[in-house]
Formats: sequence, C-alpha cells, structure tokens
Amino acid sequence: GVLALAQASRRARWSVTALVLGMSLLSVDWPASTSVPKPSAAPHVILIGLDSFRPDLLLLGQGDSARSITPSIRAFVEESRVFPDATTPFPRTFPATVSVMTGRWPYRHGARENLFGEHRVALRDTLGARLSDAGYQTMFGMDEVRFANITQGYGYEHFLSPRDGIVDFVAEAMASAAPLALLANAPPMRRLAPHIYGNRALTAVYSPEAFVRRVRGGIAGRDGRPLFLHLHLTLPHWPYREDGAEEAKRRWAALAEEGFRPAYLRSLEELDAQFAEILGVLRDEELLDDAIVLLYSDHGQSFALARDTFMAPDGPTGAFDGFGHGSSIVSPGQVDVLFALQRFAQGEPTIASGLEPEVPASLVDIAPTLLDVIGVPAP
Repeated sequence: GVLALAQASRRARWSVTALVLGMSLLSVDWPASTSVPKPSAAPHVILIGLDSFRPDLLLLGQGDSARSITPSIRAFVEESRVFPDATTPFPRTFPATVSVMTGRWPYRHGARENLFGEHRVALRDTLGARLSDAGYQTMFGMDEVRFANITQGYGYEHFLSPRDGIVDFVAEAMASAAPLALLANAPPMRRLAPHIYGNRALTAVYSPEAFVRRVRGGIAGRDGRPLFLHLHLTLPHWPYREDGAEEAKRRWAALAEEGFRPAYLRSLEELDAQFAEILGVLRDEELLDDAIVLLYSDHGQSFALARDTFMAPDGPTGAFDGFGHGSSIVSPGQVDVLFALQRFAQGEPTIASGLEPEVPASLVDIAPTLLDVIGVPAP
C-alpha cells in the first residue's frame, strides 16, 4: 500500500544519502605527517541546529560579491559538504528535533506537534542513548525549552539549557521590570536564577552571549570521554526581538521590500554572531581537534513570498504558501533546511567542500548516518 511504498522510498533514499555522507567522512586522505595525526576511533560528535533558518538566505554559489546576512554561517557552510536538496520531516521544532534524535519520521516516533509528552514519544534507541552506550558523554543545550522539552529520556546526561517550569512563565511577565532586565544576564544569575539566565523565552532580556557562556561552562566541565554535543539555537524563532529591527531593515532593504520581516532579519544577524562565538568555544576547548560537525536547521520560516510557493511562477499561488512554519509541508520556505557536514582534525576541515545537489537528504538521515560512520550499530 501507500505506507509500504513510502517506507521503501525512504529506505532507498537513506541508503544513497548515507553512502555519500559515509564516503565523505571515511575517505579523507589523512596526511602521514605527525603534525596532523589520524583522528581517534571515537571523534567528538557535534550537532548544531538553527531554528527557523532558511538556507536560501546563505546565497550559496553566488560568489564573493553576494553579501549574506549570515557571513559566519555562510563561511562554515562553504567549507563543508552541503546537501542543498534537504528537507525537514515536519516544519515544527519538536517533531523535527525528535526526528534528528531518532532517525524516524513523526508518524513513527509519535511527536506530531510541539511539546508532546515524553510518554507519547517512542524514545527507544535515540542517537544520544546509542552514543552513551558506546562510551560518549552526552550533552544537550537549547536556549528556549518551551517548544521542545528535551529530558534525560532522550539519552542526554547533561543539559546546558535554561531550567523549565512555571517560574519561566512568571519571569516572562516580569521581564520588563528594570531590576530583572539589569540582572538577568549577570554571570551569578546562572546559579541564582537558572530559569532566567540565557533563556530565549524571555525575549525582552535575553542575551545570546549568556547562552554561549552556558555552553562554554558545560563543555569545560566535561570528563575524558569523547563528547556528543547537541546544541539548538532559537534566535530566529518567533516572537522576534524588535531591538535593532529598523536598522536591519535599512541594511537589508531588498529583503525587507521582498517581504521579510525586519525583526527576523535582525535575529539572523544576532544568530550569526552567536554561531561565531560558539565555534570559538569549540576551538578554545580543542573539540575541533577531532570532531564531526553537522550544521542543520529544523525548518524554515515562510513569509508568503513568491519564492515560498512550490507552484510555477505563472500558476495559482497562495493555496499552499502559508506563513510562519508548520502550516505547510510543501512550501520551500518552511520545509527546505540547511544540511552541512564537516570533519575536523587539529582544528582544520578535512572534507573537500562542495555541493551534493543530486543527493536528497532529510533530518531523519542524521542519526543512522552518524552511527554508521562511527561504527555503532544503528537500530
């Protein structure tokens, strides 16, 4: 039937994607020089998710003259192996993130919307659990936990996220108060007010740098095991921070005129700076001496632009365009995602950069492919 056909199609597509990704990671020509040793059998594994990020804004393949709104992210991607035909299984944060963790589609893992209870999600054999069993220390960090409440049941030992709970909502109501605004991101608040410090949910007082400090502190406290680090950055997710939006509108006038919301453009600028800082942390902590890094987005963000429809330009439009995300499974603005892979040794990329336009990919490919490359049996 239709289900069997879909499963067969998925298996065939995954086998192609896994083959290309695996060959990319395993066929690196490691120099014989002692200055660049071969990576260990258990490299660090680093996943960085970008929420509501549209890969079309990277302007890949348009040359150095094309000015991207996210230059640091673009620079990383241009040095990576990129799969431009990559999609999300469902354009909402929690279902997409669980697909990353399980290698399953939402109808299989059960997380069909944001914040489904853990008892409703099939958590067997998650990527975190499999890597933990293989000897990895596992960490998860997300600066907004209302859309995806990830717990230890997903296979993570340590959490770098703000603490969730009712205090989170109370603090939001108090966010405009002067004392909270002044103290929210002071380093002592990480221990004194873990619900507030580095919490993207508190839009008015959120500091991207505070969350980076959370990440740095967590990594610095790791033990001697290889590390599986899974981060998710949510600055481009609604509700947007309005500070600086008008300036961003002037800097990116063409995008604003096309229909991109200025506050979204400003959030991308902030995301790019935050990503650059996190890369700096990874280098400072020597994780990039031997690591597999995969940068992805969980879904896009549609603004009902002409480019957000899957229809022909001269055909009917509007029926499937939608706005935001989660309202369409065919709008490119919502379902197209970033999927960029690199292997580092001694802080330097080792996989030849380039595009794989003929190889379709999905977020469900991440877990089984990484397990296969590392040599951990996939479920």
